[in-house]
Amino acid sequence: MNTLVNQILDALRHESIAPSRVAIAWRQEEGQYGYVLGEGEPEMLSFCKLKAQNLLFADIFAARP
Repeated sequence: MNTLVNQILDALRHESIAPSRVAIAWRQEEGQYGYVLGEGEPEMLSFCKLKAQNLLFADIFAARP
């Protein structure tokens, strides 16, 4: 699993937040997005697939200032 994802999950555990209830998404290069639900394996998704998995994250990444 991605080292940064592990660090985030460890920080959540430290704060008594169950990682199984957390979804994490991040933008990669060339239009790919990393997505992990709970302590599962990260998936690399296109924007359309991210939108199908988690509409909220897609909206956040599509937002413009």
